Amino acid sequence: MVKMQDQKQVIRLIKNSFGNFKKLGKDMMTAGACVSRMEQLKVRWEEFEKNHKALMADEAIDAEDEYFAKNQYEISYEDFLMNMGLYQDHLLKVKREISQLGAKSGTNQIEADMDANRAKLPQIIIGDFSGDIQDWVRFRDTFKEMVIDRPNLPEHLQDELFEDLRHVKGEAAELLREIPSGGEHFANAWKVLLNHYDNTRLLIHKLLESLMSMPAMVDNSASELMRVLNGTRNILQALKALGSPVEHWDHFTVFLTRSKITLQCQAKWEDSVKQKEHSTTPSSFNELCKFLEAERSTLSLLESNKEFAKKTPQARTENKATANKNRKSNNFVQANADRTTCPVCSEMHSVEQCNKFRKQSVEERKQTLGKKRLCYNCFGTHMLRDCKSTATCFTCNGKHHTLIHAPFKKDGAQNSSGKKKVSSQEKLEYSEETVSPQSVLATTSYNAQEISGEALLATASIRASSSDGQCTIVRALVDQCAQSSFVTEALCQRLCLKKRRVNVPVSGIGQGLTNSRSEVELAIRPHFPSKFKLMLKAYVLPTITSYQPSCRDPKIWSHIQGLQLADPNFERPGRIDVLLSTQIHARIVQEGLKTGGENAPIATKSRLGWILSGSVDEPSQGGTIVCLQTDGQLDDLLKSFWEIEEPPHALPWSAEDKLCEAHYQKNTIRLADGRYQVRLPAKPEMPLDWDNSRQIARSCLLSLERKFNRNPSLRVEYSSAITQMIESNQMRKVDIPPEDYGMHYFLPHHAVVKESSTTTRVRPVFNASARNASGQSLNEHLMTGPNLLPQLVLVLAHWRCYPIAFVADVSKCTYKYAFIQKIGNYNPSFGVKTRKRI
Repeated sequence: MVKMQDQKQVIRLIKNSFGNFKKLGKDMMTAGACVSRMEQLKVRWEEFEKNHKALMADEAIDAEDEYFAKNQYEISYEDFLMNMGLYQDHLLKVKREISQLGAKSGTNQIEADMDANRAKLPQIIIGDFSGDIQDWVRFRDTFKEMVIDRPNLPEHLQDELFEDLRHVKGEAAELLREIPSGGEHFANAWKVLLNHYDNTRLLIHKLLESLMSMPAMVDNSASELMRVLNGTRNILQALKALGSPVEHWDHFTVFLTRSKITLQCQAKWEDSVKQKEHSTTPSSFNELCKFLEAERSTLSLLESNKEFAKKTPQARTENKATANKNRKSNNFVQANADRTTCPVCSEMHSVEQCNKFRKQSVEERKQTLGKKRLCYNCFGTHMLRDCKSTATCFTCNGKHHTLIHAPFKKDGAQNSSGKKKVSSQEKLEYSEETVSPQSVLATTSYNAQEISGEALLATASIRASSSDGQCTIVRALVDQCAQSSFVTEALCQRLCLKKRRVNVPVSGIGQGLTNSRSEVELAIRPHFPSKFKLMLKAYVLPTITSYQPSCRDPKIWSHIQGLQLADPNFERPGRIDVLLSTQIHARIVQEGLKTGGENAPIATKSRLGWILSGSVDEPSQGGTIVCLQTDGQLDDLLKSFWEIEEPPHALPWSAEDKLCEAHYQKNTIRLADGRYQVRLPAKPEMPLDWDNSRQIARSCLLSLERKFNRNPSLRVEYSSAITQMIESNQMRKVDIPPEDYGMHYFLPHHAVVKESSTTTRVRPVFNASARNASGQSLNEHLMTGPNLLPQLVLVLAHWRCYPIAFVADVSKCTYKYAFIQKIGNYNPSFGVKTRKRI
């Protein structure tokens, strides 16, 4: 029997694996030692998993142990992946050292170790190329990304890649037939292909020819629809890569693609266009693609239901009374990982799942909804007249929920026992819509047919990488009901992804709201070797879901044996770091579907591997199934609109502002010549040290003199400006005896030159912010006062009220004031310390 102490010892060994390896020292950290440590780490992890399964099955183990409370499985799994990544990084580092030292020493022990393990390097696989010029762009870009642009490619891989390049087919193979083998001829072979096929004009001609001659849909099936849509998009992407302005071809591409789909799809497209606010505006190609992707999802679902119904005919003849008795709710989509609070009983579930609400009679349910002010149709927090949901009662098709349907007594749909007959096809559906261009429909369905077992969500193990090459393997949830993709904050930190600031509300059923504050961009690939790569833009959330799979033995499903699964460890618990939206699902899904029995999952073929989803024969654990959606609330948008137009509010005056205003009203008068006489608003609690002001002003004056000596024209212009100020009574000469210097404040001044001015190129500026020897300035000892300028928004709004307006400057308005000489016991004559020749 496995002991908890043994498992904790294995945990420590996994966690400290790479740390112990570093303790060997740089000389001992060879490639061979690194490989052996990696193998040992894999053995430790297998031992950990074996012990974990034994502990889970042991009923004598305390369920509240720290091992289970802290979810030690997930922590150790992250430690295992991190250490494996560190070992891989060390191997790459050793490889770079070998490339640098290989020319100097052919007997290097590290290089020998790498030669021994060279067969373990991942194989680079390049796709086939038959000489078709339409496939050249894909082959060229893939080859350049994986080979040409790859630095420090080992020589043995160059030989292998050259052989792979020689395995092209058709016309391309004939071109390379005469080129000798060997890695030294690799560049020559690639140049031959470039010269022959890299013809932009011919490529564009062939692509347009393929676009125009693409066959129309043969029938109204999902595969035919995706053939037309993917074919059109692939050709347009290739044209865009060749420099064609496809972003301006919306009118043409919409017309052409519409002509390729069936009349039934065309009719649905026209109906969707008419529902737009501006139905006469031409639609974009992206809008058509979104519609066709949604139509493809609908057709795929209908086709899978038909296939499933053919294999399970007993489902159509199931006893109706048993189906009604064993009714069970299945949440297909929920807003977030946390369940909503029921307004009836305050528990964590929706109104439809509330046992207290279901035990009530129809009249009591209506009274409860009225008291709680809930919608009679969707149980939302609004009135029935404001309900946007298109769902209706499945009994009478009325505008109310089926749970509050009141049957008529004369209705003959009752059997002899007095119980209402329930059809095996009857469903109780609840849907809630948010009318917003950024919303996704969220639906919760209640099926009268019993569905036993646990639901298996569609997950995939993917390689997520950043723009700088950092890569990690994570688990992703593929959600056809999510409008946007999401990643966790932990993944962003692990890959050091660059974030872009956004503010996107994320909500769903129950109106549970959370906000995503950032958006990132990353690349995703399958966990197995593949040419497929997809760039993904995703919003960042702290967590995505608490979903954990529950499968005992997946080997009992024979229909998935031998398949390349998207998530080989789908039955094991693990954190989900990525949620892929319906747009991503449309780009990865391929033609191919495998079904098992009634309680077996369905396997869907995709570029990430075969994705499993559906029902499994496991007892239900009451888990929460999660899907996310973005919801731009209409009221928030309107609120932002009005707030932008709202003028800013005036700030209340401070105590100093009020004191300054009182000072102005008390000491300001208008003189006979029209000027205003003001007194400087000195702060009473901050006496100014005026003793050192003359020394600062004198130093500035001497500096100005030295500048004049270097630039005599500046002296002339500056002297003219000073003379003009004296003649206009803006300043006057003051005779101050030396013993009174301490009772006056001397302002330093300097020249400001504005070459672009047509009136005053040079003007004097008095610097009241200059600090004296004690570190004080005049401005610091004066009250600022309130801001008397009107708000710019109000000025602009007032400006628009009149048909004609004049704009003019008040000439020298700042010089229309006279200062009172006396401030307290001081006599600060504001003069200029100048020399006589100025």
